[in-house]
Amino acid sequence: LPPRVNQPKEPINFEDQLELVGWRLSPPVLRPGLSAKLEMFWRVKKKVRSQWKVFVHIDAPGQRIHGDHEAVSGVYPMRDWRPGDLIVDEHHLKVSRTIKPATFTFFTGLYRGKKRMKIKNKSPQLKDKENRAKIGRISLR
Repeated sequence: LPPRVNQPKEPINFEDQLELVGWRLSPPVLRPGLSAKLEMFWRVKKKVRSQWKVFVHIDAPGQRIHGDHEAVSGVYPMRDWRPGDLIVDEHHLKVSRTIKPATFTFFTGLYRGKKRMKIKNKSPQLKDKENRAKIGRISLR
């Protein structure tokens, strides 16, 4: 992984197909009304049979920054990913001007329609009950 990449305590295992091994936000502190570049690093364990989308929920009490998107902007479909690949999924988050300064918890995962890919890690520090990977905290000032 490149320098300054945040890494979970252990790779986050999505149904033994994909692992989220790191993420990086530039700039590292969010500001209302500005965009930030989010990079997520996925390791392919097994061929992914279907097309999944990535959801991003950056939550604080009563507030959410959304970043749902097609992985790799749709240019390299997930069904073409090969075992052993390290995929860098870059996405630009737009932070609304109305978001208030707070410390946010960063959740992510994979979805198709109403279904979410299951996270196999056991630790409640790494996921919530809704199959959302809990990958860190982000400040907004």
